[in-house]
Amino acid sequence: MKIVEIRPAQGARGTWIAVVVAVGLSLSLAATTALAQPTGIVQIKGKRYVDGEESKVKCSKTEGNMLDATTLGTRVFTLANTPDCAIFTDTPGDGGVLTFTGLEDMIAKNTIVKARYIFSGVETGGLVAGAAQGILQGKSEMARSTFLKEKGTITYSYENEFLQNVIFVGKYVAKF
Repeated sequence: MKIVEIRPAQGARGTWIAVVVAVGLSLSLAATTALAQPTGIVQIKGKRYVDGEESKVKCSKTEGNMLDATTLGTRVFTLANTPDCAIFTDTPGDGGVLTFTGLEDMIAKNTIVKARYIFSGVETGGLVAGAAQGILQGKSEMARSTFLKEKGTITYSYENEFLQNVIFVGKYVAKF
């Protein structure tokens, strides 16, 4: 980056401030654009318990399950209605969508920024009460909008319409 000094003409202080504000605004807009996140296929594996009765869950990446991470601090899982993706039934009225909202931040070690972002959020879009956490990963020379994958966990619970306790504990891997 090259730093250029711009000196205002005598008595042109207002012009100098306008130039600084305009340059700062354009840099902020460029940074916001660079922070765009990907959308991609996701695989979710775990165990679902209904009143303590365990069943395996596998929402395959080849069946159309998606993770949308385009909004900073939000993860939206869109699930396919398939026999192996039993957690789809835990989203009545939401059409197979689990939305987790929370905080997201860049990871740094010894003040060196890594090409990774950490996320932790709670389910905000529907019936279940739960949380998700994950790490969005890429290569250090890549812009955030071209990150490759995200790995994390999902846990939630709720009482269904039959007064049964439903608990899910699982992991997810998304590829963009």
